[in-house]
Amino acid sequence: MNWASTLVVLVAAGLGTAGTIRVPDDYQTIQGAIDAANDRDIIRVDIGVYGETIDFLGKEITVCSINPRDSVIVANTIIDASSGDGSVATFRSGESRRSVLSGFTLTGGSGEEVEGWGYGGGVYITSGATLESCVIKNNTLARFYSAVGGGVYVSGGGSASLRNCRLEDNGPARMGGGAIYCGEESRILVTDSVIRSNTEDDLTIWVNGAEATIRNTAMIDNGQYLGGAVLSVQEGRLDLVECRVAHSRWSGVTTSASEASNQDCVFERNGGSGLGMMDRSVATIERTEFKANTSGAVWARGVKRLSMEFCTIRGHRSSSALLMEHREWSLGDEYKPSALLRNCLIYDNAAISLPVMEVDSYELEVIQCSIFGNWSASGDAALSLLGSGSKRVQNSIIWGNEPSNVSSEFPESLSVSFSNIGGGWPGIGNIEGDPLLLGSSKRAGLLRPDSPCIDAGDPLTTDDLWDWHPRWPRQAPNGERADMGALGGAGNGMWASHWDQASRTSADPRATTSCTGDFESEPW
Repeated sequence: MNWASTLVVLVAAGLGTAGTIRVPDDYQTIQGAIDAANDRDIIRVDIGVYGETIDFLGKEITVCSINPRDSVIVANTIIDASSGDGSVATFRSGESRRSVLSGFTLTGGSGEEVEGWGYGGGVYITSGATLESCVIKNNTLARFYSAVGGGVYVSGGGSASLRNCRLEDNGPARMGGGAIYCGEESRILVTDSVIRSNTEDDLTIWVNGAEATIRNTAMIDNGQYLGGAVLSVQEGRLDLVECRVAHSRWSGVTTSASEASNQDCVFERNGGSGLGMMDRSVATIERTEFKANTSGAVWARGVKRLSMEFCTIRGHRSSSALLMEHREWSLGDEYKPSALLRNCLIYDNAAISLPVMEVDSYELEVIQCSIFGNWSASGDAALSLLGSGSKRVQNSIIWGNEPSNVSSEFPESLSVSFSNIGGGWPGIGNIEGDPLLLGSSKRAGLLRPDSPCIDAGDPLTTDDLWDWHPRWPRQAPNGERADMGALGGAGNGMWASHWDQASRTSADPRATTSCTGDFESEPW
């Protein structure tokens, strides 16, 4: 071999050309294959039960089943850690999101022990990792008195991506995070996944001083004890997009001193509230439906700012559907909490001892909303305005609520314009009369062709879809000027495809990888 050929070989060896290692053909165990692997290698694992725990040892490699797209193969390619102690999979030595685990069932994990605490029953991450098309189930931290992260633990500045995964029947994690814990300035991205039946924990997902982005994910039937939440964010940030949070033992999502953004989500039939905020939180909620949550749709205590646009609140019983209270002990005198409701439909809610909507000491704007068909047994108005802070209602319909529609502790601070309020209200452009709303639940809030609310909004406001009204006769009048109510005004075209938000969320994980070794991952 001449010197040039020798140089080529040495350079190739230094670059570490990617190779494929097979288990059990080349190595009997997955960990044995990882020990032998170099960065960018692919380890393909045949169907079987592998009684071991694995550690990626800081390597940027892909470990995958023979076909992560096939749910039968995923269900039968099992890493079972029940014969020993520890997490099923560990990423703690400087791995990145190019360290990929794809197409396995991870079970039997009992967590890592650090100074007497237990962490990460199924997966332990303090660096970086990507999990694709994995089922993480029946992992527990029961052997620890203090523990977090029954299914997945991410902390210490780690960065994790879970895509097309299912987390079920994990827990308990007695301090919280039965399915997922993400803390200490770490980040987690969860997409196209199902988080179901994780029990015996106050918090199914706990984001503590960290950031979480969750997209197109169903969180269903979680929790066992009263008093917690499916997802709790403390001093962190949450972006929730096209998710369904339903049938959980207690509340859906709670935030404390955090920023939260919810878009195109459904909160349905949770045992507590749909969304709860407190202690200087800021929330933006768009195109989201709250339906039949036991303790109401949204409560906000001591928050800085709440914005709700193109949302639906319906079918709640026993408690206020929307409760906003100012807590000076939480915010301090320097903060004046504010809230915006724009293009919201609020109907068919009932409250036993409170108003259906109570707003206490907030700066409030209600613009282009429809509030109708609600009932309170306490004798309070459907929209009860208390305490200081200016209140403004514009281009809205508040009608047919029992026993009354609107009350204000300080009427002089309430400005109403271009609105239809049952019982009447002084102000420019206001009218009083039956708004002639359609009764169908699928078209709730839609105006009949002869409604007095058509083209009766502020003349300076227009409808984006000014001539769109399903099932109207062609000759029905409807001009460019905004209609009153939630389905009018700028942006009202969003309502055209508003319904059936739940169909956007995953029912099952859908694999998007075939273990090609392509390390490009979705950006944050």
